[in-house]
Amino acid sequence: MGNNNSAGSKSRSKSNSPKQSSNQQQQNLQKQKEDLQQKLASVNLRCQNKLNDKSLHDQRSNFCLERENSVNKEFLSKTVHQTQQSENENNNKNLSSQQVEEIIQFNLISETNEVSIKKSASFVCGVNLHVKQPKEQSERVPMDLICVIDDSGSMSGKKAQLVRKSLKYLLKIMNENDRICLISFDSVEKILTPFLRNNLENKSELKKAIKNIVGRGSTNIEAGMEAGLWMIKNRKEKNPITCMFLLSDGQDDSPQVDLRVQKLIQSYDIQDTFIVNTYGYGADHDATQMRNIAETHKGGYYYIEDVKKVSEWFVLSISGLLSAVGEDVRIRIKSQNSQQTKLAITQVYGGDQLWVKQDYEKGVFEIYLPHLVIGDNKFFVFDLQFNSEQFKLTDQNRSLAALEAELEIKAVKEEYIIRKNDTLQIDFKDADQDQIKNNSTQAYYEEMMVTHSRAVGGLKIKQANQLINQKKDYTQAKAILQQYKDEMISKNAMLKDNNGIKHLDEDLDEAIGKCAPQLYRQASFDKMEVIHCQRRNSICHQEDWNECQQEIMGKFKNNDICLSDDSCSDDESDQKKKPSQVNSQKRNPTHMQQYSDEYQSDSDEEDTQQNQQISQQQQNLNQIKLQRRFS
Repeated sequence: MGNNNSAGSKSRSKSNSPKQSSNQQQQNLQKQKEDLQQKLASVNLRCQNKLNDKSLHDQRSNFCLERENSVNKEFLSKTVHQTQQSENENNNKNLSSQQVEEIIQFNLISETNEVSIKKSASFVCGVNLHVKQPKEQSERVPMDLICVIDDSGSMSGKKAQLVRKSLKYLLKIMNENDRICLISFDSVEKILTPFLRNNLENKSELKKAIKNIVGRGSTNIEAGMEAGLWMIKNRKEKNPITCMFLLSDGQDDSPQVDLRVQKLIQSYDIQDTFIVNTYGYGADHDATQMRNIAETHKGGYYYIEDVKKVSEWFVLSISGLLSAVGEDVRIRIKSQNSQQTKLAITQVYGGDQLWVKQDYEKGVFEIYLPHLVIGDNKFFVFDLQFNSEQFKLTDQNRSLAALEAELEIKAVKEEYIIRKNDTLQIDFKDADQDQIKNNSTQAYYEEMMVTHSRAVGGLKIKQANQLINQKKDYTQAKAILQQYKDEMISKNAMLKDNNGIKHLDEDLDEAIGKCAPQLYRQASFDKMEVIHCQRRNSICHQEDWNECQQEIMGKFKNNDICLSDDSCSDDESDQKKKPSQVNSQKRNPTHMQQYSDEYQSDSDEEDTQQNQQISQQQQNLNQIKLQRRFS
């Protein structure tokens, strides 16, 4: 339900005759009725083929029916009209593809552009991708955000209250063209709202849904994720940017949920670009599975050690996507003249999620990013090895192109591909190594070397983590970390005041201190690994924030983003409720409740009844409800 209702747009809508408006509404409603009936038949067929167990089939079929009910005809008809209106008004405010191309800098960079032929050596190279601020302020691209929230019993009390508060901060930060879909899950999934525009008209509906997150039941991550994927797949309209947040504080009730979620994502075959960020907190959450779920679809896993900072993590994550200008970003790097130069890439840093293609034999590599955001200044580093054996210096090979890189970006608002290229030229010198010049005077040099040191540090933390997990060898893990810490301090003496180096030093100290049975936490090591190796955003590492994150996080920390008394009153009232009032909010756990009061179940069944078979009469009743809705 877009809310770009300027005075001009209102006068235009009033100029339509009542008869035309009525006919149009009837046509829209009829079309929505036909679409929903076709989709319902398709979903029921999918449920029938997919689920062999009768009880589970009945439950899932009912769930599908309720999901259809959750998108009412008034919402659909108003959304279509207002979205078209909003797009027309904002088209001239968005950056054109040409403007996007102008603000993107793309360069191959290197520790040195000279090589001594007297000795084999390895040096640091990389790619720098910088998106500068445009000269003129532009309207940012709107997004669709799906929040999948663990509403199990372990979330009750303070945790649920903090999650509710965090979601309200998101409402403050996102604008009226953004859409939000709220989904909760315990043992079954529950769509609290369909996609709703974050405007004044919908704020009360969104806050009402947020208020219902109170914590009950067990944990079924797969159910929540499927509901989120279903909503993305079956959108009638979509914003250019799509992101899903999954938050959980516990372990899933069944093993290998990460593998099942991966199969789910593959089965839905969603063509739109979207990412999945996962947030795990609490000592008992499964860090490995949460991280695997995030990396399945190019997202980030965030370990929240202090639950009181969950709002801060949410604000940081969402602000990192608010100024996206491109998607499906691909950087292809290829070795050139390798037989002549004797140069080869021997190690890339950032992980398989980033480097989606790594062919060391052919010297072909590819980096993938889901989105590119204004203010990003990214460095992707690797080691380039020179082999002096059998190299003979001639006039023809004194200076050769060693690497070639190509950047390809899809503009988010237009069907347009932006491409940029660069090459790395290397000069070969018949000189001693101490006579070779480095590029320390170049603007990029410090950040490139810091990125490399942090990436290697992240791998050392990963190595120590694996030693503890697999062999319980705390002594060897500690020795590996201490050795690298000493090497890093020695090598980066000139960069000791750099914040990235300081934070790496602090995290190495923390990891060393936690190499003990009573102090070790896998999630903590995982977090430090991805922060340094993948440069994953963290509330403690401001040097990794883009400009939009710096601005919004600055406002958040200075309390310039405040929740109104009205929005805070929900949490206060929850604390005063009697136990009987809280229990009365429990839904019929055998089917998913509709976000509208009209379709909330009057049943107050206990959680022990969650797996009971839904009767055929209940399925027939849901069919009748759907038909009555459009009669």
